[in-house]
Amino acid sequence: MAFNFERIKFEKQFEYLDNTQEWLKIIGINTTNTRFEKIYNLNKIIIEHYNNNLLNKLLEQYDKLELSLALVDASSFINIYEAFKDEKRLIHPKLRKILEGPYYSWDEDPSKGDNENRNILFELETAAFFKKAGVEIIGFDDVDFSFEGTVFNCQCKRLFSKKNINKNISKSGEQFTKRMESQANIKGILCFSIDKVIGKEKFVFKMKTLDGIKTLEKHVIEFSSKYRYLWKNFLNISILAVFIFFHAVSILEEEPHDLLINCREIEGNIIPSNKFTQFHDYYLIKKLAEKIESAK
Repeated sequence: MAFNFERIKFEKQFEYLDNTQEWLKIIGINTTNTRFEKIYNLNKIIIEHYNNNLLNKLLEQYDKLELSLALVDASSFINIYEAFKDEKRLIHPKLRKILEGPYYSWDEDPSKGDNENRNILFELETAAFFKKAGVEIIGFDDVDFSFEGTVFNCQCKRLFSKKNINKNISKSGEQFTKRMESQANIKGILCFSIDKVIGKEKFVFKMKTLDGIKTLEKHVIEFSSKYRYLWKNFLNISILAVFIFFHAVSILEEEPHDLLINCREIEGNIIPSNKFTQFHDYYLIKKLAEKIESAK
């Protein structure tokens, strides 16, 4: 799948973020003293400085990574809002969860369980990703959806440590297999966020051109090439695809001031072959991948 990047339009993003906050209030979710409130306030500060041509002063007063993360996380919350603003029931408990936890993702400590909030954020953004493609979301464990009359369960996992990648990829396959004990006919998709294992979370990449930003996709290509053998060797033939998610923040050096670029790469890996024994699954997942590609 193609590498995606977009210039952040501060005012438009804040307008959507404002709508997101209003939506959360309407459905009874309090954002006071949460991570969302900090993200909202930082985006408001960015807008005020931007409108008054004071971005240089802003960067003197605030840490650039703090501001960048506020913009990127705002985008995640907005994606969820736009996908599920008409959802009345199932999503609300998970929405409350994603507001909590450490502001910086690199401050998470899995041994304390405070990474669960961002894990759920990844699950909901993944659900939004599929919903945007036009599939019907039917549950949030992690993500359940229906496509072409087939029910899919999507297992989502943020990979934290290079030494545990093999174990965590295998564990995701096992979790889906366990899910099949109660739903024998479902198909599986595994989604992995590789932001932390790439080791670039604390970096803001400076690029002179948009073509330079495209080179960031090499991180996803290298990851897939190195670990593809793991999912190609799954014994459970009901697991049809693996999607790799990577987010990065870049600064495009241009006048009159630097612009933040939000980069999101999503790569799909189809597992079944088009041989006779798996031709139905192959064409089903290929059609889904094409639908996702056309929605981007």
